[in-house]
Amino acid sequence: MLRGLYFMGWYRDMWNYHPSLPMKNLHMVEDIVDIKANTLIWSCLGSGAIGLPYLDKEANEAIPPRLRLYGFMNDKEFCGECAKRGIEVFSVLWKAQLWEFGAEFNEDESELLSLNILRGASNNRKYLGMSELSTNKYPKLFDPIEKYFPDGLLDYKGNKVGDFLEGFKAVSLEGRNILSAWLMAPDHDHKCYSPCSNKDSYLAYMKRDVEMMSDAGAGGLHIDEYDTQKHVL
Repeated sequence: MLRGLYFMGWYRDMWNYHPSLPMKNLHMVEDIVDIKANTLIWSCLGSGAIGLPYLDKEANEAIPPRLRLYGFMNDKEFCGECAKRGIEVFSVLWKAQLWEFGAEFNEDESELLSLNILRGASNNRKYLGMSELSTNKYPKLFDPIEKYFPDGLLDYKGNKVGDFLEGFKAVSLEGRNILSAWLMAPDHDHKCYSPCSNKDSYLAYMKRDVEMMSDAGAGGLHIDEYDTQKHVL
């Protein structure tokens, strides 16, 4: 019998910050076993809507010792621990989301001081998301986009797509950006742009996104907002 569990793991009194879901720990896995669930949805590996270099960190980055003390894991490790217990983890493809988050950096942009929840940590306040990660804006923090697309991505005219946000987003006939505004938290410095899922370049991006989720051990794929085209009419 399939016993599904909606398992986003939100932190207490916090917004559901699409698309990067909270880091999981072993105590959470024990809770899943106690509940006798064997299928998890909306649970991990969703941050391709920020950018594949960010998803790579979500899946594979080293966990600091202070978090290891409490059993925290990266998402690949979480998928592995669930698999040991017969629990199938579905990654989530946020199909209607292209994110840009407010961020604060140190002077040489080698350290990320805050993201989304800003705290006045620096005068170097910029953005981190689909645009910056696709143009290698922060090489000291994230791997280059060429790691994931060695030959680049092409638009329908055969031209190489530079800024993925500009290349993927949907716009009105008047050139107005169309936002997935229902996903944005009030009073936060972030934007969620609606992509055009009819674009070959975006379809190629999502395919690579799913491949990375599979490589990280996802047992299945949940496609959120599969009817994206209807959202941007």
